[in-house]
Amino acid sequence: MAIAFALLARPALWAGLELTMTHKDVGKDYEMHLADWIGPELWVWLAAFSDFLVRYGFGLAIVTGFATYKRFRDAEVRVLALGRQWNAARLAALRMQLSPHTMFNLLHTIRGQIAWDPAVAQTMVVQFADLLRRLPNAGERDFSRLADEIQFARLYLELQSRRFADRLSSELPDREQVPDVWVPSLILQPLVENAVTHGLAGHAGPVTVSLVVSTQPERLLLTLTNTVAPGFSAGPEGVGLRNVRERLAVQFGAAARLEAGVRPEGHWVATVELPLLREAPSLVAAS
Repeated sequence: MAIAFALLARPALWAGLELTMTHKDVGKDYEMHLADWIGPELWVWLAAFSDFLVRYGFGLAIVTGFATYKRFRDAEVRVLALGRQWNAARLAALRMQLSPHTMFNLLHTIRGQIAWDPAVAQTMVVQFADLLRRLPNAGERDFSRLADEIQFARLYLELQSRRFADRLSSELPDREQVPDVWVPSLILQPLVENAVTHGLAGHAGPVTVSLVVSTQPERLLLTLTNTVAPGFSAGPEGVGLRNVRERLAVQFGAAARLEAGVRPEGHWVATVELPLLREAPSLVAAS
């Protein structure tokens, strides 16, 4: 189109002069005939061709560039919107994965206590009901206060302690000692469940589950520690740890991490490091 436009520009000017003016009007020097293009006018035509080709190309580049940029921006907005929806769907699926897993473990704990100590089982049912009231609300939110997350973990550990009263104990910070910050909802629960399961497995000795909360400049560290059996060897990463890793990746990307493993002194340690959030965000997507 640019070449055709440039080629026809000079003949169009010549045709316009022929149609609108007489030779008498323009004078003998401006009389133009088709045969004149074979001579000096050919170079004028070529010059006009180059000039109009550059003009057309420049205009086309501007229009095409603007249209391309607009399409790119529209596509980028759609991709970001779809990314947010996808992240929200993934988080909802992960939370739904947590809730049945938690309830199954607790119901199994209560079931095991009914035949041995009905009074304790009744008390556990009441505590389980309190936990269930908190679980749906926690599962619907992307973020919650750290103090609420610790209280949820405390209820779970109290239920487990009633079943393993002679073995399981816990050390959690008091609500007054917890900084007023926000964390992903139910981020501690799978780690606590993992600590109880690994801590009690393979031996009959006492198990202590402890949580330490510490802050650094713009960083929050949650360190969960539990004793394990001598010679304990961690197997493949389970559902709980994979769940925590994926949620951290969705909500914070590379800004958060989870480290978990057995320490030489005979403890299983899981450390979550994430940004320090003093206000509740709506949703932090992975970049």
